Amino acid sequence: MESRTLLSGTPNIDVFAVPTFSSNPTEIVKGPDGDLWFSESSGQIGRISPQGQVVEFPLPVTAAGSLPNITGLAAGSDGAVWALDVANAQVDRIGHDGQVRSFAVPGVTPPSGGGTAGNVNPLPTSLSGQIVDGPDGNLWFSLVSPAAGPPPPGSTTMSTVSFRQACKFCIFP
Repeated sequence: MESRTLLSGTPNIDVFAVPTFSSNPTEIVKGPDGDLWFSESSGQIGRISPQGQVVEFPLPVTAAGSLPNITGLAAGSDGAVWALDVANAQVDRIGHDGQVRSFAVPGVTPPSGGGTAGNVNPLPTSLSGQIVDGPDGNLWFSLVSPAAGPPPPGSTTMSTVSFRQACKFCIFP
């Protein structure tokens, strides 16, 4: 059995360069493949091996031309990494080979001109910043609505009983 002591003595910190200049890596998650995956402000997802080999995968720019704004990453039970794109109101699935599939979040539309707020008719709603792999094998994230109280009669909006509400997003095969 291997024994480790964290931060005893003088820790060794390795620094690895990201190929895209000023990409500002932000979110990071351990992927199902053992590599570390991270988001970049340049609209890419990066993967770095423990040896420091970096591969970048561009995320698709939507028809509206909004650069992805990834605020959360999660390793899914399907072996892929999933990203929450708040600027485009979608969840992106990134396979180990870099293939990306995008899924619109039901009831949330991307903001005009990019940004982080979307609209649910008639209550303004936006995606929050995190996405996690739940114990049931589904991905979970939350929606934020500034309005409190029940939805209007006849509305197809999600419940707004609390300021934050969890939304289950099933993994697609």
